[in-house]
Amino acid sequence: MEIKFRVWNKISKEYTYFGTPVLSLDKKELCPLNFLRPANRDSTKVMLSGYGELEQFFSTDKKGVEIYAGSIIDMPYQWYMSNGREREITEEGFYRGEVVLWPSCGLRIKNPIRHTNEGEKIKHKSHVGISASISEVVGNIHETPELLK
Repeated sequence: MEIKFRVWNKISKEYTYFGTPVLSLDKKELCPLNFLRPANRDSTKVMLSGYGELEQFFSTDKKGVEIYAGSIIDMPYQWYMSNGREREITEEGFYRGEVVLWPSCGLRIKNPIRHTNEGEKIKHKSHVGISASISEVVGNIHETPELLK
């Protein structure tokens, strides 16, 4: 898999995409550099002056859209009840939340909001694992933060 990143420009309010993290010596311009390692090897967060956190590319969603840390995704779910032989769907809908990387657990949806087909919104305080092949990118934390409300 290709290593790709994006970073949010706080001034122009847009993403800059690149294959290798970049930074200039005077920290005013972006230019190619070798891969920047965070001080904490388990962390994926690297701050660039004038910019936000580096957001790494991880996978693509069901439509082929790239999923980065900081993406907001919808992921469908179904809950079942079983009597041993038959399963009955008791609830279905989708989770919506910000994509984060937990070094020990992989890609997760941070504090997702569960949207039921009955119109309920239930905020979770835990993280939910991601299945990229059934998920859909609907925005990101910089351009569409209102999706997380």
